[in-house]
Order: sequence, then C-alpha cells, then structure tokens
Amino acid sequence: MKLKLLTAFVSLLAATAGLAQTSTVPSLLSYQGRVTDATGTLVGNSSPVNRAVKFQLYTASSGGTAVWAETQTVTISGGEFSVLIGNGTGISGITGPSSPAPTPYKKLPDILNASTNPANVNYYLGVTVDDGNAGTTDAEISPRQQLVAGAYSLRALVAESVASSAVTTGMIADSNITTGKIADSNVTSAKIADSTIVTADLNNSAVTAAKIDASSVGLWSVSGSSVFRSSGSVGVGTSSPTAPLNVVAGSSTNPDNNGLFVVNPTNSANQMAIVGVRTAGSSAGNPFFSMDVNGVTGWSMGIDNADSQKFKISNSWSSLTSATKLTVTMGGNVGIGQTAPGHPLSFADSFGNKISLNGQSTSHYGIGMQSNLLQFYSDSAGSDVAFGYGSSANFTERMRVKGNGNVGIGTNSPGEKLTINNGWLRFDSNATGIVANMANNDYWKIYSQGGDNAGELIIQSGDDGNEPIIFKQQNSERMRIASNGYVGIGGNSPRAPLEIFGQGGDIEHRNDAQGVGNGWSDQPWNLRTGPFSFIAQNGVLCEYIYLNSDERIKVIENFSDAEKDLETLLKIQITDYHYKDSATKGRTKNKKVIAQQVEKVFPQAVSQLEGPIPDIFATAAITNGWVQLATNLTVGEKVKLSTKQGEIQAVVTAVRADGFQVDTDLESGNVFVYGRFVKDFRVVDYDAISMLNVSATQQLNRDLDTVVAESNDEFSKLRSELDAKSQTIKQLESRLEKLEARLSNGN
Repeated sequence: MKLKLLTAFVSLLAATAGLAQTSTVPSLLSYQGRVTDATGTLVGNSSPVNRAVKFQLYTASSGGTAVWAETQTVTISGGEFSVLIGNGTGISGITGPSSPAPTPYKKLPDILNASTNPANVNYYLGVTVDDGNAGTTDAEISPRQQLVAGAYSLRALVAESVASSAVTTGMIADSNITTGKIADSNVTSAKIADSTIVTADLNNSAVTAAKIDASSVGLWSVSGSSVFRSSGSVGVGTSSPTAPLNVVAGSSTNPDNNGLFVVNPTNSANQMAIVGVRTAGSSAGNPFFSMDVNGVTGWSMGIDNADSQKFKISNSWSSLTSATKLTVTMGGNVGIGQTAPGHPLSFADSFGNKISLNGQSTSHYGIGMQSNLLQFYSDSAGSDVAFGYGSSANFTERMRVKGNGNVGIGTNSPGEKLTINNGWLRFDSNATGIVANMANNDYWKIYSQGGDNAGELIIQSGDDGNEPIIFKQQNSERMRIASNGYVGIGGNSPRAPLEIFGQGGDIEHRNDAQGVGNGWSDQPWNLRTGPFSFIAQNGVLCEYIYLNSDERIKVIENFSDAEKDLETLLKIQITDYHYKDSATKGRTKNKKVIAQQVEKVFPQAVSQLEGPIPDIFATAAITNGWVQLATNLTVGEKVKLSTKQGEIQAVVTAVRADGFQVDTDLESGNVFVYGRFVKDFRVVDYDAISMLNVSATQQLNRDLDTVVAESNDEFSKLRSELDAKSQTIKQLESRLEKLEARLSNGN
C-alpha cells in the first residue's frame, strides 16, 4: 500500500516539564495523508473505512528502533485522512503516551525536548497503515518523513531551556534573579553546574518548604539521625510510585547495580546483609516475597501464617495458598505438590511419575507409582536398575534388575529370571541351586545334580536327621517328608512310605441312562461315588490293594438280589478298543467295558466328573500369546495343553477365527492342544462290576446246585428203574435159558 503526504506540521508545548504543565499549546502533531492500495486506487474511494494506523518516531531515516510510538483508528475517505498524533494509544514494549506502553508514559514533547537529546539529533516519522487483510503483515511506508523546523518552531512560545553555559554570571547583575523570576521546580540539577552551589551561597533557612514542590519531591522529616516520611510513597526510577517504596530496575544484568541491593561492606563475622519481611504476629497475614512477569505468570514465597507457619512457594504472585507448589513444615518436612507433608519428603497424593533422575520425556530414569504398585524404572528395555553402595562414580554393585526382567544378585549379567552368585542363596556354575545356612551347621539345599545325573532336582537337608521337610501353604501344612523318608500328604505322621490323609469332594452322578433335567434333585435316588483320596489319570502298578471293609464302618441295608445281578451282568457288553491318544497310551487292544453302555444297565458303577477329552488333538504355533488353531472352543472353557514347560490346564480367555488365548503365559513355539475339559467325563467302578460278577456267580452256583440236585434225583429214579428192569431182564434171561434147555432136550 502506498502513502502520499499532503502536509504535516507540529504543535508542541514547552520543553521543560514545569512549563509543559502550564502551557496552553497542545502537545500534538497535526498530520494529513492520502492512501492508495497497490493498484493506485484510493482507499475508502466508494465509502469511508476505518483502518488502524501506527505512528513511530525514529532517530534514523531507515532501520533502527523506534523511540516513541502510538496507534490510532483513522477514518479514510477518498484516500484522505487527518489526525492529531499524540492522541493515540501506546504500543507494548515501546515508549508511548498510554498503556500498554511501559511506564512512565511520555508525550511528544517529552521525547523532542528531553535534556539528554544532543543538539544535532534528527527525528523521522514512520507510518504503517493496516491494509484490511488480517492474513498479511503490514509494512511501514517508505521513506520515513523527517521532522523539520515547522514542527520545532512552536517551541518559540517561551524560552523553555537555555543551552549549557550560554548564560554566564557576567551577563546577570547581582541580585537580579529573585525567587519571583524562577518558576517553581524550573531550576533543575541540569541548570546548575556540579559543585557550584556551596554552603556560602545559601542563607540560613533560605531553602524553605515553599521553595520545594511537595508534589514532585515531597517533604521529609528528621528525627535524630533518621530521615522519614509519615505518609506517601517513594519512587526510585519512577515518578508514579505505587507502593511505599517503588524501585524501577535499570538495564543492567548485574545484581549489584540493577534494582534493590543490600550490601554489608564489613568482611568479618556477624556482619550480615539481611532483607527482612515481617508481619505483626500469629493473627496477622503472611510475610512473603512476590515475583511477577507482567501479563504472563507470577510466583510468591514466604510463610503461610494461617497454616502452622509453613514456608511455601506458590505459582501466584499475590497468594501463598493458591497454586502452592512446595511446602516446608516447621519440623523440616518438605512437600512437593503436597501442603501437608507427613514425612521428610512427600509428593502429591496422585499416581504417575514422581521423581525423574534423568530425562524428561515419556521414557526416563525415575520413580513412580500406580494403584498398589511402587515403580523403579529406567528409560528402555536395554537399561538396567542396580542396587549397591558407594557413589555413582565409585559404585559397588550388589544386585541388578535387567531391562529384560532377569534379576542378578552378585552378578551384573544374569542369564535367568533369578541368578544369585557367591552367596547362601545362589544359582551359578559353581553351585547350581539354593543353599541356606542355619544354626549349628544345619542347612538345606535345592540344587541340580551334575555329571551323569545332570538335570536332576535335589532337595537336601543337612540337619541332624531328626527334622522333617515340610511344605506349607501360608500357615497350613500340605505335605511332609518325615526323617525316616515316609511321605505324608495332608497329614504330619505318615505310617507308610506314602500316606494320603483326608479326601476330596463327593462326585455325584445320575442313576439312570436318561437323567432328568440339568440337576440331580428329580432323580428317584442319588448315588455318591467318592470322596477320593487318590486319583490317577493312568494306570496304578502294585502287588495288591487292600480295601477297607470292616462291618463296623458300614450300615448294612440289605443283601443284593443275586438273580437281578445276574440279569444285569448279562446285559453288560465287553468291548474291544484302543485309545485315541495313541502317542501316550499306545495302540494296545483292550477288552473292557464302555462307561456309557454300563451306565445304561448298571448306573451305580459309573460316575461323572471333570476330565479332558481328545476332541482337538492337534499341534499349533504360538504367536504373541495366541494359539494359532481354528477350534470351536468358547471363552471360559478349560483346555489341556502340552508345552515345553510340560502339561498344563488353562482357561480360554479370548477366541477368534484362527485361534484362541488362555490365562497362562505361553512361550513362543509350538503347543499340542489335547482337547477341552468336560463336566460329564465318565469313570467306571470296576470293583462294583466285580462285586456284581461275584453276586451273579453265586447265583449261578446256586442255580447249578439246584440243577445238579434235580439231576441226581432224576438219576436215582432212572437208576432204580434201570435196576428194576435189569432184574426183569435177568429173570427173562433165566427163563430164556430154561426154555432153550427144554427145547434142546425136546421137551
């Protein structure tokens, strides 16, 4: 945008501050201009527009820093505007007539007539007009316009200043300049040469209160060697003090010549330099220091009188209790984000990062916490956490937690989840196990055997031979190996190499083939098999088994109906089969019964419990915790798996089309999925079938005895009949012989 100047002239007051207060000449600069856009079209050609215009004074025709500036909203019509420079609003950071310019505010005469200006200084006016487009940065119109005599001529209204040394004592007759000839406050230090007024030049009591402007200098009272003011404010570097003592800092960055500086020049003990802040007592307010970055933020630090006189640092320039960041109690406890620290160092009662020892990003070395968890962490999986003594530069390590989770005690490179070196509890190449010393040279060990027996796990007690090895869950004993080697499970006094105390829960099953509903209550009767003290999924090898059968532990209800038992036994089918799990059970042919068939004819010999079935029976890969195998498993089902860690039972926690997850951590590799667990897994009581066979055999024996008895009776009858017939035959034979003899004789 281009700017064309029509005319420009200045109206200014007298140069000195005293005269400026009484002068009636406006301290303004009249300015007119014509504005066109980049195409030469007059701004506001069709209708007047309001634009922001910035006016700045420089001491250079180009570049440099403005010594004074203001902005005005100007009405431009047909490209033309007219303003009075000096009526505008200040600009932040640049000397100007009003806020937001820094204090003290200054008008045009304050700049042009400043006593510090050299006689040959030139001023240039820079003008910047807003082009109405918020998306662009407005450029200052070039060239700047130099202020010339037309503006300075207004200073001729009165002689506002006299050039240094221009008026000498030889030009003024003695006693010609009286008090009446000098306006109040017009004789300043700049008008008097240093050290030219001595005591002899002033009559006693000649400088009275009337000669001093109380509004600009003020009156001080004297009390002994002290000088004081009973009211008002004192400004250092400012003519408008807002506090009892208002100091405006200088431009220096050195503390000894910038603002308020307290020095004790005596270099000896007990010679202090103290800045004191005090309130009247425990019922008064808070003594504190306030610091503020204007328009940005503030801080304060001091004593919170209402909160047990705690020292606090707050992110508020006017309050210790608002946004408190640090608290120190009278007892020395320090709270960071905690206003009631109960320990030497306390933090805010919140979860998250608490201490950063190195690094401020998301990953770093530090201490933190989450719910029910205290955390010590490094910045990455490649960094470790070590414990020891000494100092960082001279550190003796005792324990290390690797970034991969391995823990080493006495070693900084643990290769396992826990590696303990050269101690009573250790895992390393020299002592592959755990060793614990006790009193009187007693000890116990858990270790892996070497040599030909490598891989064996040994638990060894080195006591006097009279102490057992006990396994406990919390405070309850679960298993014991007695000093004689006997093992007791669930009891503490085994009477045999293995004794199992106690029993499992009852196992209920249906008593008919169909069942009623999903429960047991609708059955004509419920049969309970168990409880069991010992369950084996595979065979049990032994010479013989004794079963408890003492009459005194039983309630005899009746004797079995042998005829019905024989009928039942004849209905049981003996089946040839082999197991689906041929990998572990082989393909050997078995000749036994099938539980489901027995259940139909002899249900009391069949029980239902939870057990695995090989309904999946496949190998799958494990990727990111997922078993990569499509199945019809559902969440919540239990499944039997064979892994590198051994055989496990796990619950399905997630299912997708190509696999499933379980509640057990699985290492990457392959897993064999045996199958799911079912609640109605059948088991057969072969003892019940044997007793059924005994009863049926007894019946057969009785039936045979009856048949034999009946056969013997029939045989006796037949024998009697045969004997009788034999006698008859003998009689007939005798008669025949006699007849044959008679015939031979011809009788």
